Amino acid sequence: MKTILICPNQAHGLTVLADLKPIPTLPVLGEPFISCWMHHLAAQKFKEIRIVTSEPAEVITEYTGDGSRWGPKVEVFHEVCDLTPEEARKRYKPNYESDWAPEPLDVIEANHLPGLEGCKLFDSYRDWFQALSRWLPIVANSRRIGMRELSSGVWVGRRTKISRQAKLVGPCWIGDHVQIGKDAIIGPNSFLESQVVVDVGASIENSWVGPETFLGALAELKDSLAWGSTLINWKTGSNTVVPDPFLLTSLSDRRERDDTPVRQTTEIAQPGLARRLGSVMSLAKNLQS
Repeated sequence: MKTILICPNQAHGLTVLADLKPIPTLPVLGEPFISCWMHHLAAQKFKEIRIVTSEPAEVITEYTGDGSRWGPKVEVFHEVCDLTPEEARKRYKPNYESDWAPEPLDVIEANHLPGLEGCKLFDSYRDWFQALSRWLPIVANSRRIGMRELSSGVWVGRRTKISRQAKLVGPCWIGDHVQIGKDAIIGPNSFLESQVVVDVGASIENSWVGPETFLGALAELKDSLAWGSTLINWKTGSNTVVPDPFLLTSLSDRRERDDTPVRQTTEIAQPGLARRLGSVMSLAKNLQS
């Protein structure tokens, strides 16, 4: 069967996140949003998927390729603006072609996660966070490679390093290559994407932390979306950029800006801004090794 997948980019409710990364490629519990759809459509036995997006086509192709990773043939088409389902049918479903899925499955608007049609993602930060909570049980049942349930409702990915003195409260998701320090508290309802570092004594509750983000010692996240130095309250929509890298910062930005060797250290928390930044850089490089 064939289908058309409309990937929106005009996420007026998630403008700050959209500035950080194209909407179709936002990370969702260890996978780009578009990859979640590829897994789903392949499982539904679709053989050809035509992706329509107002993002540059290469942005999507970087993640999907030709579709061979999942099985279906994938083509990506760029449009100046997001299309409605009827517009997509007129442009990308010619009458002379057969083997199309019946309506409405012939055109799918990817404004939600697969199987969660009533849970829109992009209208507000609250919707985004609530969708993550509903997506976690689906991911937990997917038998994803390397994923394991560490304790009741606590799911972790590959090569995580979690202090024995840390406290994990389900439901929560901890991605690949994450490091969590002594006396940190994670959960409930918390989601850490890949390569996150949580310093000693920090706490995360009802929050999502984007990839390659450092949360400093004794810092507290609650009802928040944090990615790099960007901090968003998902309940109110208010946002700010945290200026202090020892509280919240992007590990990838620090790697790119630092050209000098950093002394290796086993301590996460140290007094002094210079020593703390050195520790952050050391951890970031270890995560990439």
